[in-house]
Amino acid sequence: MYSYRITLCVAAAATALAACSAASAPTDEASLKTATAEAIPGIDVASIEISNAERGPAKWTWQARAGATTYSCDADDKMRLPSCSIVA
Repeated sequence: MYSYRITLCVAAAATALAACSAASAPTDEASLKTATAEAIPGIDVASIEISNAERGPAKWTWQARAGATTYSCDADDKMRLPSCSIVA
């Protein structure tokens, strides 16, 4: 009986945490474009095309195209500290 209660409590806590993290995670393309523009100064947000966006356990990864240049980008799960590098 005791182990059943512990299992139930752990399951409830995991569900609550999953709901919180999913609600705080940006999923729209505008957030990815804004993060890309923050990581690459001088790029116009309107000219950025986003592809291959994926959310991992602790970070987002995506590709951004601006003009003829493609970038590989990432940021933490709350879209902080974005970083982009040119894809060769």
